[in-house]
Amino acid sequence: MLSCVVDENKKQIFSFIFDVKSNISAFSDDLLKEGAMITAIKEVRDFIEQIHAEILHKKSFLLYYEDDGYVEDERVGIVTKNFEPKKFRAVAKQLEKMIKSQEEAKVSPLISLKLKNRLRAYESEVKPLCNFADKKITINGKEYDLQVFLMQQKSDSEFEITIKIVKDTHCLR
Repeated sequence: MLSCVVDENKKQIFSFIFDVKSNISAFSDDLLKEGAMITAIKEVRDFIEQIHAEILHKKSFLLYYEDDGYVEDERVGIVTKNFEPKKFRAVAKQLEKMIKSQEEAKVSPLISLKLKNRLRAYESEVKPLCNFADKKITINGKEYDLQVFLMQQKSDSEFEITIKIVKDTHCLR
């Protein structure tokens, strides 16, 4: 989702891009089970790709404002029921360990080999997972602080959150 507030008097733009994920931390704590590692890797990668697409969309129409001298304060975030940085850090460590390790005591050599071959395609995801755990994402070499908003349960099937996006002098630089 994309929200922009334009202050024409001060030639400032406050933009906020965020994505809603039901529960970004919903994968199993046992990273060797049920494709938990792959699920976590794909969740983070897909989230970053969605934010990237929104940034490109935003740039396509803010280009004219920037050409007219407007300055932008850009923020990115995630809205979710649960955000557990330790789980993403654990995935990054386990991924790195399994790719580098020649022995896996917990699983048979054949399963270990299959898992390593499957995970090798995700080797470049270690840093994005660590960054995500630290509430940061990098897109085209630019690092963004990731604002995390946790939804509150309203009823058995409803969750809600209020995100204040206000055009005031404290929000804009």
